[in-house]
Amino acid sequence: IPGQALATQAPVLIEDLNREPPFLRREAALASGYQILLCVPLMAQTKSVGTLQLYGNAERRFSSEILPLVQAIAEQLALAIAKAHLHQTVRASEAEYRSLVENIPKLIFRLDLDGRCVFVNRAVQTILGWPNESVVNAPRLREFLGHPDDWPEAALARVLSGEIVQGLECRLRHRDGSWRWCQ
Repeated sequence: IPGQALATQAPVLIEDLNREPPFLRREAALASGYQILLCVPLMAQTKSVGTLQLYGNAERRFSSEILPLVQAIAEQLALAIAKAHLHQTVRASEAEYRSLVENIPKLIFRLDLDGRCVFVNRAVQTILGWPNESVVNAPRLREFLGHPDDWPEAALARVLSGEIVQGLECRLRHRDGSWRWCQ
């Protein structure tokens, strides 16, 4: 019955479950006193995400007025299920991206408009010897890591204006006090 509702993309009303032996949960439904089944497909746009099954008995029959209400509820449920799936997909993608950025053996910094570091990946410790917290807690990245003779101020201004800058080289201070050329 759910398969029929999904295939036709339309509600299926079974007035007497005694006459529906193919229904897999027939025995459980009858044992619970249910004799009627209304099965409504849950459709998110054109994709099926499940069915809503409502059971009734001889005293509680489904009136024709209830079908539009049930269909409206089914639409909202389908939308909620689709959004939950989308949310799970986004979270998985975000976790994958974060893992990639965290573990790539290249320095990745994200600065705010005042030049403070708001994110740095693990490579800062491997390449420059600094714990991530030291870099993120520094008042300005330039004063903490940057060499005064070649800090890329002009390139950073171009980045802030929306330009993509590649191939930039500058020296960054290692924790031991030495300078490392980085691109």
